Amino acid sequence: MSDNGDDAYAMPRTRLDAVGLRPKMRRGSLLLACAAALVGVLGTMGGCGSEDAVEPADPGAESRAAKAEHGFRVSPVTVSTEGLTPAQREQVGYGSYLVNAVADCNSCHVKFTPTGAYDVAYYSSPRYFLGGGLPLPFPPAEQELYGTVVFATNLTPDPTNGMDYTEDEFVEAMRTGKEKSTGETMYFMPWRTAYRWMTTEDLKAMYAYLTRIPPLESVVGADQKTKSTPLPVPAKYDMGDVERPLPPDSEPDRDGSARGLAIQPLAEPAGLRDMTEEARRQYGRGSYLVNAVAGCNTCHGNSGAVATPPGNKLDTANYLAGGRVFFIGDGLDATYGVRRTMGANLIGEENGYKAPFETFFSVMTEGKQVDQPGAPVVGYPMRWNAFRNMTRDDLEAVYAYITKAPRQTGASDKRTQEHVPACQADADCASGSCNVEAHECVGTACAVDSDCPACQVCTSEKCASPPAESSCVTRGI
Repeated sequence: MSDNGDDAYAMPRTRLDAVGLRPKMRRGSLLLACAAALVGVLGTMGGCGSEDAVEPADPGAESRAAKAEHGFRVSPVTVSTEGLTPAQREQVGYGSYLVNAVADCNSCHVKFTPTGAYDVAYYSSPRYFLGGGLPLPFPPAEQELYGTVVFATNLTPDPTNGMDYTEDEFVEAMRTGKEKSTGETMYFMPWRTAYRWMTTEDLKAMYAYLTRIPPLESVVGADQKTKSTPLPVPAKYDMGDVERPLPPDSEPDRDGSARGLAIQPLAEPAGLRDMTEEARRQYGRGSYLVNAVAGCNTCHGNSGAVATPPGNKLDTANYLAGGRVFFIGDGLDATYGVRRTMGANLIGEENGYKAPFETFFSVMTEGKQVDQPGAPVVGYPMRWNAFRNMTRDDLEAVYAYITKAPRQTGASDKRTQEHVPACQADADCASGSCNVEAHECVGTACAVDSDCPACQVCTSEKCASPPAESSCVTRGI
């Protein structure tokens, strides 16, 4: 028995090949530190009325069972469910939902080819799903602290070089950063800021899914990194402005909403305790998805760090305030139509995200900014291609969190900039002209720098490419 078809490498039944925006990353691009990009599509949420349905144990259970069925539909590969009990089958399906719709593990752990043929078709092929090997180099300024390069792990159950962790070892790795082969800390992997705060039940679900996918042989290079000591298993959330105890595993929390309330990096929003029980649960679920699974602050914050900074605190002044800049290299810029992008401010009092939910839903499921003229596509590496696999109720929860979380004010309420269109000639630019040397459109009208696309400067009321010494390009705003 298997789910998602008869072919072990079948494409998801809900895939929309006509969309055209599939992820492609240049070798070693630091964009991957953002846990970028993007497979799958929004599918209709699966029914859970089969004989395998699991009796709900708390308010999150019924939703979890439905998401498990949805997880089987959005898995890029067939998942073997032979011999599983109904509870085990639900665990595997929900693990697929987390891996493919929210955490988007394949963006970094896709099988990498040494020949560099890492293009759209290669990435979207399930024959390379989670095979690992992608090189992730550290920038020169950080090599003394971290080393030169690490390689993404093969997460399939291949007996030669696949994931050889037991369930307990996998949970420990996600909680502490401990790499089994060396006993040292994993770099680039967002365990510290995200996955260590997931519930044990959800980490076990991810593990269950990874052990049921087809094994894939691959070549994974040897990490060239410095030694560091893993962190202890956390007993409390201590990365934000307020320390909070973590709910014990003995308490039912199948949707993670209780843990989501515990891992808010900022203080509680005004009125949280006056919300209805359902509104409070939704807000907690949104916090859990944003902070523990999707890791939204990695791209929508800007601590100035690109790898794994020392210490154990988030830069809460920049939390979800945007300003991180991403450069899209030659080749990729033509694919995505952008040369440089900037993470958006999500929770600023004046400059944060204020569009209604239906607009947010379109951004997340279609990759289009439908509230802007011409409905331009969102800038790479926004992970909408993965998030469109999320169920509507989870997108509603994410929206509830980012619109109700405490607002960033003052200098933290940044006026972030739109993406810079890429070009090869003037005809590629909707307005202005093409700076052919920089491969970016310039010349739109402006009064101040913030009127221009990401990091461009306003010169004589026209937007111009940033100077070579621009700190915006290297560190964001």
